[in-house]
Amino acid sequence: DPSVFGSFTKLTTLSLAGTDLPLKDMLAVLSQITKSIECVYLGGNGLGPRGAEAISKSELFANDDSSSKLNKLDMRYNDIGDVGIADISAAITNTMNLQYLYMEGNAIADEGCVALSKLLSSHSCSIQELYLGGNRIGPAGARSLAACLRTNQSISKIYLEGNQIGDEGAAAFCEILEELKGGGTSGLKHLYCDNNNVGKEVSKRLAKALRNETPIEDI
Repeated sequence: DPSVFGSFTKLTTLSLAGTDLPLKDMLAVLSQITKSIECVYLGGNGLGPRGAEAISKSELFANDDSSSKLNKLDMRYNDIGDVGIADISAAITNTMNLQYLYMEGNAIADEGCVALSKLLSSHSCSIQELYLGGNRIGPAGARSLAACLRTNQSISKIYLEGNQIGDEGAAAFCEILEELKGGGTSGLKHLYCDNNNVGKEVSKRLAKALRNETPIEDI
């Protein structure tokens, strides 16, 4: 009975990961959670774009900026695609306390990164760690994410391992890092982009940017 969750007034963590609950039941549970919720795990439920849209309109994002305590959202391995991440990104824009976003294995490609870049560029964004491994992000998506570093000072870790950014995408990060070295600021400290078909020369360039006076320490 989903209504039982309404009695847990001090509930801070909710995990429905890998439960394969029907979407209507998952939404029923989310409708009962209180303003105290901080961490929500929904990974591995095959939500797809339709499920992501429904989650974005759920009680999880119903609170305004000042009352929401949502700090961590884990929706990995749900195949939500570009449409789904766009819906979730728009909803997160109204949740100023979210710091950890897990979106691995969600078939997110370049258009999805455009939506993410809008979120990351918003003044209300407080995301510190973004997990995007095992998606379908190409060079254009990498450029969108890299461009956010000019304005976003909250994000400290980006995980892009196992995508398709290639030399062009890695070079986009190089350009921004080199630009920031010349006087910009960024909170980014760790960038993980192994298994992306990045060639030796671009890897060397990126490593040089990371070792110099940029805020990034690891690749």
